[in-house]
Amino acid sequence: MVVNYIVNFLDEHKDECQFSLEEILADYTCEKPSDKWILHKLKEKYKDEIIITRLKNQSPIISLKDTGHEILYKAWYEKQEKKMEDERIRVVKSAGKIIVEDIRSQIYLLHSYPSPITFLENAEEDVPVTLQTLLETIILKNKRGDLHRWRVIITAISHAIISATRPRSFISSILTALSSLLLKKYGSSSLLDILSALGFSASYREARVFEISSVLHPYLYESQQGFTQFVFDNVDHQTCTLTGSNTLHAMAGIQCTTPKIKNLFSSVIPRVQKIPASIEVGKFGRIDVLPFQKVNPGIASVKIENLQDLNPLTNDIEVNTVECSWFYGKWQHGDKMPGSFKFINLFNYINCITIIKQKKG
Repeated sequence: MVVNYIVNFLDEHKDECQFSLEEILADYTCEKPSDKWILHKLKEKYKDEIIITRLKNQSPIISLKDTGHEILYKAWYEKQEKKMEDERIRVVKSAGKIIVEDIRSQIYLLHSYPSPITFLENAEEDVPVTLQTLLETIILKNKRGDLHRWRVIITAISHAIISATRPRSFISSILTALSSLLLKKYGSSSLLDILSALGFSASYREARVFEISSVLHPYLYESQQGFTQFVFDNVDHQTCTLTGSNTLHAMAGIQCTTPKIKNLFSSVIPRVQKIPASIEVGKFGRIDVLPFQKVNPGIASVKIENLQDLNPLTNDIEVNTVECSWFYGKWQHGDKMPGSFKFINLFNYINCITIIKQKKG
């Protein structure tokens, strides 16, 4: 029976707590009833111990709570230790069990990465309140002034803890971003695997998956509501490609859009499930250089147009809405108003697009 198969699967994978129904039934060969019936039977068996999340266009996600949480609450009041040292240890262990339960109850997306524009902005939302409260109590004690730096550390440590608690059902945006940066900067798989083993970054494989997923993701966004400009220049981000011969190995580009358009860059990055072969990766975004064939040699093929007719010049100066807003703000608020360059940048968005690499030599 399919329900017994799912129960056995969950019992065999108690170290993890989040699975999609499609993943569980991947090797099930018998006839499968409807998802609605299966989820109803699982709800009858596990009652409040199971969390079922339905996402658009995705298989339902099944997550199990820590089955001992009710025993934990009863033991808190019934098994108090007589010695102060033993009681302190008991309190810490109880707090740890509560935090583990909250971590296991979270639902995380495993088939996509966050949008490039919000890749790290929503990292705190992945942290359960109990875990964040514990780390704030430990780290923020006696701290004064601006606490932003310490809160960043708290979020990073929280992601490392969650990754260690559920290594196969949580993809940390912070650890993934760090591993991607280190891979580009130093090009060392051993460095990433060492840091990953210590829990300080994602693995080399995850960095490669993110890199390939980003390459496949459509970075170029078109809009008729603003002005878009593409800017390219040479980069020396990866030190392993430097030869000292003043040669260019990589070129990077950015897409500048004015004015900034809400939700234009908000799509997520689909995560590839399997790393393709290197020969396939080499074809991503490739444009072959084609030889130019001159049909009519000489100056006869040159066309001369009157630019004044194509784009007539005028002495009338038009001031747009952004400039009018800045002039008015400067008149009303004086020095409190930022400079024109900084003000106009508030309406711009710069999107990193592609990096063109050439072989060493």
